[in-house]
Amino acid sequence: KKHDNRSVIMIFNLGAPSQLDTWDMKPEAPAEIRGPFKPIKTTADGLEISEIFPQMAKLGDKFSVVRSCFHTAAAVHD
Repeated sequence: KKHDNRSVIMIFNLGAPSQLDTWDMKPEAPAEIRGPFKPIKTTADGLEISEIFPQMAKLGDKFSVVRSCFHTAAAVHD
């Protein structure tokens, strides 16, 4: 099997804010779906993240946000 040099840091925080409040905001969604926070621009063209991350927004051109993921392990939703 061929390997490459890509790496991923997966952050799994139980009890943390949801993706709708952090990385994958839906500002155009109805109020009952979107979170209470506003999106802010980052230093990467077209990437917006939550206003709760103003320091990360300054580093937007230094990281990537993966908004989809696939695995074959059992789901962990406890």
